[in-house]
Amino acid sequence: MINDWKLGMRMLRYAHGIKMNCIAAGLVMLLEIPAVILGRMNGNGFPAFYMLLVAGMLPTQALFSLSVAGMAQASPLKKKLQTKIPALMNFSIMAAIYLTGGLFCGIMVWGKLENREFIYENMIILAIAIAAIMVYMGVAYKHFIAASAGLLPVLCFMMSKGLSGKGLPNVLSGRGTPFWQVLLGGFAILAAGAMAEYLLSLLVYRAPMDKMAQSAPLRKEI
Repeated sequence: MINDWKLGMRMLRYAHGIKMNCIAAGLVMLLEIPAVILGRMNGNGFPAFYMLLVAGMLPTQALFSLSVAGMAQASPLKKKLQTKIPALMNFSIMAAIYLTGGLFCGIMVWGKLENREFIYENMIILAIAIAAIMVYMGVAYKHFIAASAGLLPVLCFMMSKGLSGKGLPNVLSGRGTPFWQVLLGGFAILAAGAMAEYLLSLLVYRAPMDKMAQSAPLRKEI
């Protein structure tokens, strides 16, 4: 498993448009910093971490571009390139994003204990949103329109809950719940999302790559 993850990271250097993806991810990171700081000043900076989900999708998107090449299609690694390796990479990146958001939440809980229940609910909301993106990534590069139609309503609903401050009713009770339990629960949701991504990718990997899922410059070469 670790070797497959390392292989995916090494292969990123050959991905189509990797430089532009890195630049785009860097810009998102730069926008994220003031968003978090300004949000923290208003007492609710956690929803700004949704911006990082965009950057988190870029490496996996670049990795899938390798599967368009005829050499990759003929390679014995074809199945791994479209199933196991993207799932491992996606999980590691999204887990790092969630951990960053979780640590930020821990600081907010420590600063304002009265907001603990709301912050805990937002941690679960973010975990569900990330899991939804993982499921999407397992299908999107073979059935882009169908996957996008399923993801957008779920993602918009979860983000609206986090941004509105209403949270999800009865998700958990923040009173007396240790922070580490909430964080661990979020990682369990992420793990379930990663497993779902892998299983779905196994179901659809024989289908041809969807041109709509690729960047405009790459579509011309397919």
